[in-house]
Amino acid sequence: TPAARALEAVAHIAENQTTTTVPGGPVSAVGGFVYVRAVGEQLIEDPSRNEPAYAALVSVTHETWIATDGSGRVRVQYGALRFPTAADQTAWEADGRPVLTRNIDDTAGPGGLAEDPSQVPADPDALQAYFLERANSQYPASAELLEQIANFLATAPATPQQRAAAYRVAAKIPNIELVGDVTDTLGRPGIAVAATYAVDDHQEQFTLIFSPHTGDLLEAKQDILPTLSGQAGLTRFSATFTRVENVQGLDTPDN
Repeated sequence: TPAARALEAVAHIAENQTTTTVPGGPVSAVGGFVYVRAVGEQLIEDPSRNEPAYAALVSVTHETWIATDGSGRVRVQYGALRFPTAADQTAWEADGRPVLTRNIDDTAGPGGLAEDPSQVPADPDALQAYFLERANSQYPASAELLEQIANFLATAPATPQQRAAAYRVAAKIPNIELVGDVTDTLGRPGIAVAATYAVDDHQEQFTLIFSPHTGDLLEAKQDILPTLSGQAGLTRFSATFTRVENVQGLDTPDN
């Protein structure tokens, strides 16, 4: 398929890198951390479980510092709420205007944020099984695989063979489609692939945008598609990877 051919081309680029890498460069030496910053949006659905139900969207900045032993730091900072419809905002106000998010700033010891890279398979079939074992089964397998692949490509220290295998896992997803040449939220050019699947009474789509030159993951997003009955589409979550680099400490890098 066109999507499989595009992903195989990126896998070939990844496979021919000469160092163990993360997006943006070689893995840091022992004692350092891989710093990843992503910005995006998250959908919060029916948080109070009261009637009437409502939903809200919130901007989010997600930062991780991950050492080669899987230790490090996670910081998640949420922004202001916005509501898909006026009815959602009215229901939230009637619910007492509850606080729907909580900022996170946690540290973890070895293995707390990532597994030992030597334990991650480099064979596509074995890596697919590895991803599915770690999926939460909330969505169809295609969505779960793409979420696992996105997390792996965005943050995990990996060998060229492991990164190539991740692209080949994506290429094997039966309903993966090539969207084509796109730009991400920051205007960076990339190639997008997507899988569409049914969830209850609607369809959703999971999209990955990556650089055709480096194989770096630029953006991942999950969208609720518009329905034939006129229900508007919504972003369930989006993450645009704005910064990936090697650092020596757990502080935010200087701009």
